[in-house]
Formats: sequence, C-alpha cells, structure tokens
Amino acid sequence: GFQKFASEKKIAVVVPDTSPRGKNIPNSDKYNLGFGAGFYLNATQKPWSENYNMYDYVVNELPNLISSNFEFSNSKIGIFGHSMGGGGAIQCALKNDFYKSVSAFAPVCSLQKSEFTKEIISNYLNNQEELNLYDPLTLIRQSKKKFDNIKIDVGLNDDFTNALYIEDFENVCIEKGQKLILNKHEGYDHGYYFIQSFIEDHINFHESILKNI
Repeated sequence: GFQKFASEKKIAVVVPDTSPRGKNIPNSDKYNLGFGAGFYLNATQKPWSENYNMYDYVVNELPNLISSNFEFSNSKIGIFGHSMGGGGAIQCALKNDFYKSVSAFAPVCSLQKSEFTKEIISNYLNNQEELNLYDPLTLIRQSKKKFDNIKIDVGLNDDFTNALYIEDFENVCIEKGQKLILNKHEGYDHGYYFIQSFIEDHINFHESILKNI
C-alpha cells in the first residue's frame, strides 16, 4: 500500500531485488545465501564474486539508471529497507553522502553476530575485515557522518529479534551521539503486514527531511 502515501508526498520509491537473478547465476538451497540473500555487499569469493555485487549495484549502477531515465531529484535521496535490506540501507547510508535520510524495518544490525549472516564469510567474503565494510555496528562506531535521525521500527513479536541486534545498535548510537528513533510495536512480527502497517510513517519521515534539502 505504499503507492498511495508516496504519491501524496510526491516521492518515487525504487525497490531493487535482494540478489542478482538469471540463468547460470550461482544460488543455494539455504535461505541465507544466494537468490534470497545477497546482503547488499560485493562478494570477493568465487563463484559469487562475478555476479553478487549488490552494493555496487545499489549505490552506483541503480542511481545512474534512475538519473538517466527519469527526472527525479539528484539531491533529495533517502534509503530504507527491511531485515537484511534494513541493515543494507543503514550501511549504504553511512558510507555514501548522497543519502540524506535513512530508516529501517527490523534491520539486521550485526553481520558479525547474527545467525542470518553465518554463511557470508565462508561463501561471499574472505575474512572479518571484509565483513566489517558492510557491518552496521562497525560502521556506526567508525562513521563521522551524522543524520538528523535514524528511524527504526521493530515488532515485539518478531521471531528473529535475537538475530537483529537492534539494542546493540541503539547503544552504539547513544555512545556516538547519533540520534535514533526506535519504535517497538506490540503484536507485530517480522512479516510484510508489519511493513504495511508502518510504511506511511517511514515515507512521512523521509519526506520531512528531504523537503528541506
């Protein structure tokens, strides 16, 4: 239902896939690897490294495609995502100045600790140092960039709460002086109805920041 709210605020919402798609592209039966989980990073291990460059796609290729084909603002740009994509949104925002606002639904905030990410080192990347390039907790500790606010919503009935490490992220934000709006919702889980229920709030959040740029 985001279209109605985005239209009212004159915001274009561009939603890329989680992973590359197509014939002869590596995949896995595991839910946290391959087509279901590209993690918005650039893989360095074969066979993944040829196609799994979702970080470059999101921050370089996709913006160029958009600016070449549509008359959207090149300065009023925010980023948001859900779960793996929520963590991806945070790490992309912290590393690229053209993102002026960032929000996330139930983001995976620690690639080092989360059970979602246990396949990354053994498949996509070579070591922990490479992983830190995409780890929201590491990046928020190191970043000199400050947002007016980072917005996170999470359901208190989320079965994956222990894999998200949102409280750890909150603690680092407090430590580093990064303002954080963290909303915890009783009765909501990790699913798409949760997103549907609060997507208007996120669009309003981005619009309130981007309209002043």
